[in-house]
Amino acid sequence: GFASMFSNRTSRKSISHPESGDPPTMAEGEGYRNPTEVQMSQLVLPCHTNHRGELSIGQLLKWIDTTACLSVSAKW
Repeated sequence: GFASMFSNRTSRKSISHPESGDPPTMAEGEGYRNPTEVQMSQLVLPCHTNHRGELSIGQLLKWIDTTACLSVSAKW
């Protein structure tokens, strides 16, 4: 299900581009991260579940939409 799809996910790190001349803005030891990358964690409460105790698809899509809006606003 959805839990197995996201449980082993780690944050994406890219190699910084030396020609840009800008040092990475992340803490020492971490790689370059895209400035529009957003990571969001949510607690799934009983009000977010359907009658079978599973996360409702509508709630998941709402959280995805919120994360996408945060990512776009970070770019501008």
